[in-house]
Amino acid sequence: MTETDTVRAKQYIQKNFRSIRRIQSVAVTLNVSYETLRKTFVRRHGRSMQQYLEEVRVNAARRKIEEGKKLYEVAREVGYANESTLIKHFKKMTGMTPKEYYEIFKDEEDV
Repeated sequence: MTETDTVRAKQYIQKNFRSIRRIQSVAVTLNVSYETLRKTFVRRHGRSMQQYLEEVRVNAARRKIEEGKKLYEVAREVGYANESTLIKHFKKMTGMTPKEYYEIFKDEEDV
């Protein structure tokens, strides 16, 4: 396993985060061992591929929330099965709900 494989995994996640249902599919697509990729990814990037996937999704969700999109649309567009899953991951990463985030963002835009 080389560093190139973990970089390729990050790039794949960034490009395909909307459609990834199982993180193991990243290794299958890259034709590398899942266990080896999993361990190397954590060692090289300081977080798991699943954590990285959630980070990419939540960051994409932030942008869509800032655009004023409906939460069910945001959830679907960034790869979550439903709003509640989006809310759970969003709050875990940001410390606030998407609604709270939007209110803060909206207030800052009004200033």
